Amino acid sequence: MQLMMEVTASCSIASDRAFYMYMYAHPGKKLNFMGNEIRHFRERDEKLEMDWNLLDYPAHQDFHRFMENLNCFYPKHRAMSAMDYDMEGFRWLEENGR
Repeated sequence: MQLMMEVTASCSIASDRAFYMYMYAHPGKKLNFMGNEIRHFRERDEKLEMDWNLLDYPAHQDFHRFMENLNCFYPKHRAMSAMDYDMEGFRWLEENGR
């Protein structure tokens, strides 16, 4: 059972990374809520402090580093954000190449 939980957790982390890369590759500004960068489990609550102790775990440290790198990559590569406010920055791709 423990092995099954570990595989599920690692798949979940991989899915989260894939989702963020997918989101960053699409046009438009990026919106991340507080806590996303450390893979916060619970919904954000302004009455409670964030669970910073999650960064004591290697998986959360790795994910935090991944998000940090992704956030540094985005502004350094002009193609990712140069035309965010311009309609020319987005084009539908059609099946038949039209």
